[in-house]
Amino acid sequence: MSTCIFELDGEPAVMGTAYETTARKQMEEDLRRSEEKYRNVVTYASEAIAVVQDNRMIFANPATCRISGYNWEELTERPFSEFIHPDDLGMVIDRYLRRMAGEDMPRVYSFRFLDRQRRVHWVEMSTALIEWDGKPAVLTFFSDITDAKRAEEERQRLEELLRQSQKMEAIGTLAGGIAHDFNNLLAAIIGFTEIARSRVKESDALSSLDKALRAGERAKALVSQILSFSRQKAQEFKPIKIAPVVREAVKLLRASLPSTIAINVTIDAADMVVEADPSQIHQVLMNLCANAAHAMRNGGGVLEIALAQVTLGVESATIHPDLNPGEYLLMRVRDSGHGMTPEVMDRIFEPYFTTKPEGEGTGLGLAVIHGIIKRHGGGITVASEVGRGTEFCVYLPLSLCAEAAMEVKAPQAPPTGHERILFIDDELDLVEIAGQILKPLGYDVTTRTSSVEALELFRAKPDYFDLVITDLTMPNMTGETLAQRMLQIRPGIPIILCTGFSRELTREKALGLGIKEFMLKPIDYGELAIAIRTILDEQAPAGATDREEFMV
Repeated sequence: MSTCIFELDGEPAVMGTAYETTARKQMEEDLRRSEEKYRNVVTYASEAIAVVQDNRMIFANPATCRISGYNWEELTERPFSEFIHPDDLGMVIDRYLRRMAGEDMPRVYSFRFLDRQRRVHWVEMSTALIEWDGKPAVLTFFSDITDAKRAEEERQRLEELLRQSQKMEAIGTLAGGIAHDFNNLLAAIIGFTEIARSRVKESDALSSLDKALRAGERAKALVSQILSFSRQKAQEFKPIKIAPVVREAVKLLRASLPSTIAINVTIDAADMVVEADPSQIHQVLMNLCANAAHAMRNGGGVLEIALAQVTLGVESATIHPDLNPGEYLLMRVRDSGHGMTPEVMDRIFEPYFTTKPEGEGTGLGLAVIHGIIKRHGGGITVASEVGRGTEFCVYLPLSLCAEAAMEVKAPQAPPTGHERILFIDDELDLVEIAGQILKPLGYDVTTRTSSVEALELFRAKPDYFDLVITDLTMPNMTGETLAQRMLQIRPGIPIILCTGFSRELTREKALGLGIKEFMLKPIDYGELAIAIRTILDEQAPAGATDREEFMV
């Protein structure tokens, strides 16, 4: 550039130099404004922006300080890896190294970011490789997506809740179908065993038949528990002794638990009685013991089950705020397993919360137990320490009518009679059992395996039979419909309705239709004999005469 020297206010000046000075100042001003612009963008950005070099944040904007909880100086003193959750650290480092090696890796991904208080923030990070002071560095942009992540987790939890609910509904439907068929099979097994037992004299054979009957009764109780668990069976609260329930559960546990787990049972008072559904109390105990066994499955240990009577006073309100002062049965289940952290204990009664690996638990067990105990007017507490086992304490109010529950009825011979009974069931085995059991009691028993044929028989001579016993679920015509038509033909005819399982027809509804008794299979034939005699005695008119004979 040429220069021109001239005088300015009497002083020599150079035109070219003045121009350059003005241009330089303008460039500096433009640069300052540009830097200020971008500084404002970075400073006031809601997104955390940082430059990471050699595992250090060498630059960070205020948003990075806010999410981390550290000031600028503290940030630069800490390794960047310190802010990454240990479970995500390997993934983040692997992605960084592979990008530095030139691999084509996704620029945007999420991980868990730990702040100063070690609280977890889910962040979505976008990265770019840059050069900073002549050395490679990573420019990072963090977006806090914790709320969105929790919303997504809640959505997934609700979807899982819906799936589990649908699964439980399907299980309930399946349980009902299984219960009907299985109870019919049990009825045949128990019935034929009772018949054989009544005809066998050898003591060894009698012992074996007694064991078969006990096994049948246990199977009957198991079906009842399945129906109760799937909510296909109404709760039945009655005064029961807990000690026999515990002993029965222990028998099942000893057969199913590994030999490395010892079971110790302590019962302070065997006569303690509570108002409860026995199948649900059995379910509570089995579930608690199953959890205890799971905690000891690797190294073995001791499972302790104890029953005791305790008194809760006013001073217990801080520990048991939901329980009124009074006398309670305490059922304690303790294991010597791995124990639980306080964080896990705070959540164990939440539905679908589980610490078991996927496929080994639904997280429903303790939530169901909690609900059962609350419905019984009781409470449940848990105490645990990592490495020192877990103890559950179940409190149930002691019954005020314990004497009635403790009564033991002496076995009695089934009552007999001479009346005419029409027995209908589509299961041929059950028809045969009914004949072999009721005929020796003196009754004249006519049997049919078809409800349609039974109705035709009854319509032909409605006054011939004194009582009708019918199954509920039969092809072509249900026992309910059969009973209604018989009552239309002969109002007041005594009818006993039997079923292995019914989702629609309850005892109350059956009695409302005019049916005299509603019995669940497998039927206790001693109870059936008592029901028959009771109903016939109530129906018998004074001075009744014999009815005419009728060939059937």
